[in-house]
Amino acid sequence: MRTRKFPSAGRLAAASLAMALALPSVLRAEDFCGDIAYLIEQSRAGFAGISSGVEKGGMTLLDASECAVSTSSIPKSYSCTWAFDFRAGATYETYEEIRARLDGCIGEASTTRDDRGVNHPDFYAARHYLLKQTDISVSIKDKGELRKTFVFLRVRAADPG
Repeated sequence: MRTRKFPSAGRLAAASLAMALALPSVLRAEDFCGDIAYLIEQSRAGFAGISSGVEKGGMTLLDASECAVSTSSIPKSYSCTWAFDFRAGATYETYEEIRARLDGCIGEASTTRDDRGVNHPDFYAARHYLLKQTDISVSIKDKGELRKTFVFLRVRAADPG
């Protein structure tokens, strides 16, 4: 009888992380931390390995309405948008889920701060994750005129300095 040798859990986890870092994919809940690690790596390379989410082969995060690399900002950033009916409960659930996932993935490696400042009467809240070379933020914004509430996630290279 032949015995099959399986890789150790550590080697398997390392291989999974390496695959997540090497291949852009549709971001799914089960590999969220690996995909965030990939986006952090890409932020430091100007997102050269990611095409816009609107194009074939682009990355989309957790069923977002849209994800794209912004080439108009300096440094470039990768942003995802989730659009909901105005103040729908699912909006707040999505915001809290993304915050919790980011806390689990990078919370200990980052400095976090909440931002509640806003220059208009609609609701706004955000959490910023500041890493050595990358800034990640997740925010929720009401847009009363549009009768929509949005969740945004942005990953960008940190400003030097």
